[in-house]
Amino acid sequence: MKKFFYRVKEGDTLFSLCEKYSVPQTEIVKLNGLKQEISEGDVLYFEIVDSPVYRVDVCDTVRSLSEKFNVPEEYVKEQAGSDYLFYGLK
Repeated sequence: MKKFFYRVKEGDTLFSLCEKYSVPQTEIVKLNGLKQEISEGDVLYFEIVDSPVYRVDVCDTVRSLSEKFNVPEEYVKEQAGSDYLFYGLK
């Protein structure tokens, strides 16, 4: 597991950082105790698990990924940071 700090730059959003580092939004919010959107200059703590990243395909659903990876549907939602999946989500 990689652990590091990141200083938010102009133009960064929580979503863009989640995409860039393949970390669920809920994880960043939880690790950093965020109550609001991030701002330039904020320092965020990241923990990145060294594991393969799955990119959501066109026909994937929460249920199909739950069955594919043999995990609860709630876990899929938690990792996605949303109740909904969209094509290309990591």
